[in-house]
Amino acid sequence: IMDGEARHTVKLPTLHVGDFTLKAEKNFPVVEVVPYEITTKKRVMDLPADGEGNFAPGDEILKIAVIERHGRQNRMTVGAILGIGLKGGAIATTIAHDSHNLLVVGDSDSDILAAVKALIACQGGYAIAAGGKALMTQPLPVAGLFTDDPDSGIEENVAAMLKLARQMGVREGVDPFTTLSFMALPVIPELRVTDGGIYDLLAGEMVVPARKIGG
Repeated sequence: IMDGEARHTVKLPTLHVGDFTLKAEKNFPVVEVVPYEITTKKRVMDLPADGEGNFAPGDEILKIAVIERHGRQNRMTVGAILGIGLKGGAIATTIAHDSHNLLVVGDSDSDILAAVKALIACQGGYAIAAGGKALMTQPLPVAGLFTDDPDSGIEENVAAMLKLARQMGVREGVDPFTTLSFMALPVIPELRVTDGGIYDLLAGEMVVPARKIGG
């Protein structure tokens, strides 16, 4: 792979806050994180609604989105997730087994968009956003998975990001990056969010469809 190609792997159309809107549906399949594990449980819930009938994250239930970031499909899936504990912000990563798409969780669409934009800007890695802007990033510009900068201070930076995530409510038993990185891997029970839809492993079917982005 050419060096230039390896450094330009986060290829997204222009995104807007409205792209992350999700209707507050009844009996929606929600991903529940299992502490200290990479398995999940399927919870069927009525999503809390705002005044316009859209899903309003809060009270433990966050929004999750997986965006195809390799410039091939221009699609993403938006769902709901329980058990992370994050409040007042969003966390995003491009390390998302097995397809390494862009995965983001948060409780506001503006913070979700800010975290996504931060990863577009640094071409992959980790990002934490709040107040509509990125607070911290760890660039992983080689394929969105690695850094080849020996002086990047990655261990200290990621440790500081972990501390910030805990301050924002991410609970013990949930690694804001490692746990999230498995939420899109569709071979582990019970429910996974992929760029092709929300997949129910036990039923062997997509239970929520993906959506096209960028026109």
